[in-house]
Amino acid sequence: MENMNAFISYQNADINFAKKVKEFLDDIKINAFIANDDLRNGTDWKEAIKESLQKSSLFIPLLSEKFKKSDWCSQEIGIAYGMNMAVVPISTDGTRSYGFISNVQSKSIMEKDILLLLCEGLLNTYFDYGIKAIIKMLEKPISFYYSEQIFELIEPYFDKINKTDINEICKCSIENGQVWPARMCARKYIPELLNMRENDIDRTTYIQLKYQIENQTWYRDD
Repeated sequence: MENMNAFISYQNADINFAKKVKEFLDDIKINAFIANDDLRNGTDWKEAIKESLQKSSLFIPLLSEKFKKSDWCSQEIGIAYGMNMAVVPISTDGTRSYGFISNVQSKSIMEKDILLLLCEGLLNTYFDYGIKAIIKMLEKPISFYYSEQIFELIEPYFDKINKTDINEICKCSIENGQVWPARMCARKYIPELLNMRENDIDRTTYIQLKYQIENQTWYRDD
């Protein structure tokens, strides 16, 4: 995949959310820009923001009522629209997409974790990066419920994910003790995946994952 730049637009009250999104995007090799307080207080901050927007192909506004009241945040939306950038709007307080991006549905962190919303947006805009983000999520210690939400996101794409990534997803599911024992993963999502993509999954990986979800215990090769 080619290198990609993203611009995270936010109001100062949501700086912690912006940093969390940036950190995750950096982990999957998307260069993410946030205009921190130091930059905004500098003499050239307007030019720096404009330059970063011009270099970016992905625009992520963290919407809120305060965001809507910010003249500069709305200008950033206008610039992104004019450049025909892909948009992944995330709401921090239930505020809906408006203005130039009103046609792009925003989802709120009150409904789902911000990183899951980001993954969902990437799947809809830059699919390969979306799958890369999903794999990164599956590598981390997560809850059963979180695992189920991740698989719920990718279930519609089981037939679209490439062979290499399918195997990575299966391997992460084997190794992560919060994935394969999760009720909906074991009973619904993973069996569907194994059935649909059996011919594309490494045989050893297939056997191990199938054993673990059916027996609800770690696979032992003995």
